[in-house]
Amino acid sequence: LTSSASAGFGVPLSASFMAHHSLAAHPDAVHKVGARTNYYRSLVPALLWGVAIANLVRGVPIDADMSYVGGFWNLLNPYALVGGLMTLTLIITHGAVFLALKTSGEVRQAARGIVFKVGPVAAAIAVVFLLWSQVYSNNAIASLVLALLAAVAFLGGLYATFRNRDGWAFVLTSATMLL
Repeated sequence: LTSSASAGFGVPLSASFMAHHSLAAHPDAVHKVGARTNYYRSLVPALLWGVAIANLVRGVPIDADMSYVGGFWNLLNPYALVGGLMTLTLIITHGAVFLALKTSGEVRQAARGIVFKVGPVAAAIAVVFLLWSQVYSNNAIASLVLALLAAVAFLGGLYATFRNRDGWAFVLTSATMLL
């Protein structure tokens, strides 16, 4: 993308970067602000990256000079918001799978609980988004094959978590994120 074509994404992606890195220069600030605030602040990038990617898939209004001509609110269309919710829930699930893999005891059980609560929601949102994405696809067959591979990998990751196979769960949810 040229800078003029991607200019419309500057504000949302800058907000994403600032939300994620605002406390990076002050490690002690995490304790002052609180872990819960840090958690919620970390959700913003996951949502906004999905919104940005969905808008790239859908297309954004540009003029003859390839400059973005829509406004900020034009980027927050229903398709983009569903895309944002999909990336948000997939990233939460993937992170919980990673925590389950790397921890034990109560933390592992809490992480597995998140996988079982958020994972099915992520799967449902992903089905809606991936089917809706077929409308915008130039190659519906390849797009559908990739969507099915991602769905199988994600469901396999959820099943692996259920079977206490955390390594496989992480591999499969990683594959989902790559697809």
